[in-house]
Amino acid sequence: MNALAFDTHQTVKRLISAGFDESQAEAVTEVMRDAVIVDLSHLLTDDQFRVALKDLATKADLKDFATKADLKDFVTKAEFRAEVEKLVTKAEFRAEIEKLVTKAEFRAEIEKLATKAELWAEIEKLATKAELREVELRLENKIETVKSELQRWVFANTFGIAIINIAAVLGSVFMVARIMGH
Repeated sequence: MNALAFDTHQTVKRLISAGFDESQAEAVTEVMRDAVIVDLSHLLTDDQFRVALKDLATKADLKDFATKADLKDFVTKAEFRAEVEKLVTKAEFRAEIEKLVTKAEFRAEIEKLATKAELWAEIEKLATKAELREVELRLENKIETVKSELQRWVFANTFGIAIINIAAVLGSVFMVARIMGH
C-alpha cells in the first residue's frame, strides 16, 4: 500500500506547544493520521496515466464537434412536440388497420382469380397473328368481290333505266308523231 508520509511526532509536539496535554495531542494526531492515510494503490502509475492520456480527445479533435451555431439547426422541444402532434394516434392507426383486408379475405379474392392453366387455355382459344392476317385477307377479298358485284349491279340498273327511259321517250315521240301524222 502506497501512503502519504505524515510526521506524527512533529504533530504531537506542535499540539502540546499549542496547549494540548500529551494524551490529547496523541489522540488528535492519531485521528489526523487515520484521516490522512490514503490507500493510493488504486491510482494509476505515471506510465499508465500517459497511456490513458493518449486516448483522450485533444482541442484539435474537439473543434470538429458541433458549435453553438450548429446546435441552432437542431429541433427545439416545441418544434418536436408540434411534429409529434401531427403523427397518427394509436386509435387512428388501429382504425386504419381495421379497414385493411385480412389474409383470409385476400386469399378468398385470389381463389376467385383464374389459374395459369385456365389463362393459357383461354389464350389457346384466341387467334394468332397469322390467323388474323388470313381472316383479314379473306375479308378484303370478299369486300372487293361485293364491290365489283355492286358496281356491275349499279351499272346494269343504270343501263336498264336508261333503256327504259329511252324506250319511253321514243314511245312518246312515236305516239306524238302518230297523233300528229294522222
